[in-house]
Amino acid sequence: MRRIAVTYGKVLLELNISESSINESKKILIENSDLIEVFENPRISEEEKNHVIEKLFPKEIQNCLKTMIVNQDMDCVLDAISQWEEMNREKKHGILAVYRYVTKPSESQISRIKEYLKKEYKAEHVELQMIEDATLIGGFILQVKDRVIDRSTKGKLRNMRQNIVRR
Repeated sequence: MRRIAVTYGKVLLELNISESSINESKKILIENSDLIEVFENPRISEEEKNHVIEKLFPKEIQNCLKTMIVNQDMDCVLDAISQWEEMNREKKHGILAVYRYVTKPSESQISRIKEYLKKEYKAEHVELQMIEDATLIGGFILQVKDRVIDRSTKGKLRNMRQNIVRR
């Protein structure tokens, strides 16, 4: 990820752009994947690009997007939005965790995972992204930022293989 995406993420946060405008903009960009290429195309005038922004995007984010066009940084707009999401979550004392599993945990297990994460990261709320992953063979992998807890069968097999190779 380019550093400029972090800067734009901070700008979006400092401009206090609403979550609904950010989400709507993200949805527009994802559903119209060619749009970023259009904004990056030097053959299309800045005026035409600005007209598209004014037609499609919420008013409060338009100036930021226009600045990204002028600076030729629209290729990192989705990364900037991801940065905004992470910074906004942290601002609200929350965290995002990714839980990969073979067998989906019960609701009570999910509650215990969230409580563990709240305590461990001193967070007020936890967004737990659940991803089914049969390649793990068994167990789970829990990831929060750069920390990974790998309790999968696949991970255990990998560790055994590495230990054997070291000998």
